[in-house]
Amino acid sequence: MKSYLFKIFVAAALLYMSVISGCKEEERVYYLDDSAGTPQQVTDVKVLPTPGGAIITYKLPKDKSLSYVKAVYEIEGGIVREAKSSIYSDTLKLEGFGDTRQHTVNIYSVSRNEKMSEPLPVSVTPLEPPVFSVFKTLTMEATFGGLDIRFQNETQASLAIFIQGDTVGGEWFNVADYYSAAPVGNISIRGMNPTEGNYSIYLRDRWNNKSDTMVLRLTPLYEELIPYGKFKLLNLVGDKSLGQPKYPVMNIFNGKYGAAEDWYKSEDDTYPQWFTIDIGNSVIFSRMKLFQAVQYPYVADWVKDFEIWGSNEPVADWDKWTLLGSFQCEKPSGLPDPQYTAEDMDYERAGEDYNFPTGIPAVRYFRFKVLINRGGGGKFYVLNEVLLWGQIIKEN
Repeated sequence: MKSYLFKIFVAAALLYMSVISGCKEEERVYYLDDSAGTPQQVTDVKVLPTPGGAIITYKLPKDKSLSYVKAVYEIEGGIVREAKSSIYSDTLKLEGFGDTRQHTVNIYSVSRNEKMSEPLPVSVTPLEPPVFSVFKTLTMEATFGGLDIRFQNETQASLAIFIQGDTVGGEWFNVADYYSAAPVGNISIRGMNPTEGNYSIYLRDRWNNKSDTMVLRLTPLYEELIPYGKFKLLNLVGDKSLGQPKYPVMNIFNGKYGAAEDWYKSEDDTYPQWFTIDIGNSVIFSRMKLFQAVQYPYVADWVKDFEIWGSNEPVADWDKWTLLGSFQCEKPSGLPDPQYTAEDMDYERAGEDYNFPTGIPAVRYFRFKVLINRGGGGKFYVLNEVLLWGQIIKEN
């Protein structure tokens, strides 16, 4: 009986191996059959121009050997690029053109044995590439401690931004490089001396297309970091500054930005909420840097909309206070919370930069007034650190 069962088992195993071997052989012959003809071309081709590229749609040929469709084209500098699409799609996406001239794109149908159809030439005229359209929106101006750069990037193209300076008699040096795909860009370069010089800026995309170069003669404005040493918390009528005992207000002004849980956690209360600080000196603010609790990215308890008020009288009456600036915390990507990109996190780790308008008065006391947190409600907010720059007008 055992011998009989063993013979059946061996016969079944041999049959299984024969079937598998036959399948593999059939598959191998199918893919490597050089006698198969070349595939037919695609038909009904339509071209939709896009900034720096095009979207090409088509109808696939009825060919069982078809594997994919590809487009071959040349971009700036004689570089040849390919775009491919499988048989499960009817669309090719072309990118990388550095102009708006007419280009010839060759479309090929490719079989499983890599035989290509005759080329089907298609004319493509791209719209203006983002590297040029974004450059047209670019502004660069001197600000306190450096340069302020802004641009619009509606297509959210990935761009490199290069800034150079010439303040030492004709020798250009690198000031900063940035990479951004933000729809609205705002770059603040700080820590520069108030020295007049030439500053240049240009853009480059990932296909090495370059914009023109903007050159301006600018002088960064003088500023200094306002020292924390004399800062004191005032508890005026209406102030909501007690916070939660483990996380007091003055944690915001201890220089430990980025430290885990070394932050201020406000009271459980309604908005708006504010606290008042005695600076200890008479100061004209130029800018500030706000650090959120990056250990918990873009949570509801982060500060969203806030105002800075100033006064020279330590009183509760709002009539004695001047609005120095209204601000809103926005991530570079513009994505809804809690979504964020690597660029968003780099922005937060470096601190959110805010400029005060010019012409504001010198003040000794300031109020930090939070209008709402990122959650649009809730009872409290969390803030890690606030740095302030400006000019000390009078030391007290």
